[in-house]
Amino acid sequence: MTKVVVIGGGFGGLSAAIELANNGIEVDLIDPKDELGGKVATAEDKNGNRFDCGPTVVTLKDVFSNLFAKSNENIDEYVKFNKLDVIARHAWSPDEILDLFSDKQKSFEAVARFSSIAEAKNFREFSTLAQELFSVLEKTYMKCQKPNMLRMVKAIGFRGSKFLLQAGAFSSLWEKLERQFKDERLRQLFGRYATYCGSSPWEAPSTLMLIWDVEMQGVWSVDGGVINLARALKKLAIKKGVNIYKNFCEEILSYNGKITGVRLNNGDHILTDKIIFNGDFGDLDSYLVNHRIRKKNPYYSRKNRSLSAITLMTTTKTAGFKLSRHNIFFNSSYRQEFSDIFKKGKVPSEPTVYICAQDRLNDGSLTPGKDERLFLLINAPPNGDFATISKSEMETCQASVFSLLEKCGLKIDEPKRELCTMTPQTFHTRFPGTGGALYGRPTHGWLSPFTRPSSRSKISGLYLSGGSVHPGPGLPMATISGQLAAEALMEDLGLINQ
Repeated sequence: MTKVVVIGGGFGGLSAAIELANNGIEVDLIDPKDELGGKVATAEDKNGNRFDCGPTVVTLKDVFSNLFAKSNENIDEYVKFNKLDVIARHAWSPDEILDLFSDKQKSFEAVARFSSIAEAKNFREFSTLAQELFSVLEKTYMKCQKPNMLRMVKAIGFRGSKFLLQAGAFSSLWEKLERQFKDERLRQLFGRYATYCGSSPWEAPSTLMLIWDVEMQGVWSVDGGVINLARALKKLAIKKGVNIYKNFCEEILSYNGKITGVRLNNGDHILTDKIIFNGDFGDLDSYLVNHRIRKKNPYYSRKNRSLSAITLMTTTKTAGFKLSRHNIFFNSSYRQEFSDIFKKGKVPSEPTVYICAQDRLNDGSLTPGKDERLFLLINAPPNGDFATISKSEMETCQASVFSLLEKCGLKIDEPKRELCTMTPQTFHTRFPGTGGALYGRPTHGWLSPFTRPSSRSKISGLYLSGGSVHPGPGLPMATISGQLAAEALMEDLGLINQ
């Protein structure tokens, strides 16, 4: 029987292991952490309050449902999902608040009230184009092992090419938004989707507008936090026969330029000629001790990293602004935020602030008198391997964050503002080789989606999955990447047709 080693128990590694096990392949999955899930994780403050401190929502739920269905299992028996009516609440001031909904008509009416009928019509056109883009690119890009621009254009035909041109395929996302909306606030809102790929809206391709359609298809919270989805995948993997080793992989072994196995931190060796590496691509070199193999692997430079983050977690009481589960607070100097990060390499002086109010129910309600867990995130430069945020810089950052929240009408109980903090340095420690970058390479330039590493590495027998490789970051994309890696491996074994 063929044995495959999967290094890393993130969503890509788990989905790859499940796909392989479903096809009768023996799988050993190696991950040193107590909890699998990769960047899906929890943190605990000194009072024992637990927070989702990675991804806080699930989109494209069918990606996960189908993975369970292929295993003859029902995901709803493992995890309870709650579809959110309000996708997110957006605020610029106490009088400038816009909710977007999974219901397109409700969003249209909300935009009309917030801005104007003309802008609502522009929004409807934008939504239709985003929907068409997703339809065109789902199979020809997202679920394709190694997408190629020419092959993709041939596959989508005239109609699909027309939609790419309408989306301004060779323009930046911000350029498209300037043509689409007169209201600067709407440009800010939809420009935010570039950050979901760790990128700047001034440099990211306009095709990222399809993320809006992904959200319109549904945004779900998970009972007990997104970590419970990771636990469900682990449970399914074990049920399908995957062997899970709580070890650290110290070296990918090779002989004469070919993969031969792995060496674990306890001295054990697992022999195999097929490995799926589900870690950040920038960290792969540290596993390839054999220089004859290492030189084949390109690496990320410091200038080619996606966004990192500073996160703040607190349990407190709030007043004034009514929080939804997901909230985004915008500053006026939006361009400056990305200039600070990508050009100056510093924490933005006036950041946009995301808050996940983790105890808010689907309707935004909260048990009266109850303290609530707040997870706050701002974008930051990916310099955690060579820079440290000083105490004074962190105090300035926090002051800027809470000043914006107060300007928008959100009051947070001051005595209970005890913050559990994570920084680019924290993320670099958790994910070595990244500098704290959370999304692999940034998606900058219209060709960048085609330059991500694909399922097959340049080394025979070594396959890749995870958010830093094709099709990109985010839970659904990382899960698809694992399935693509498993598919490529099985093709090379002759188990399925190419």
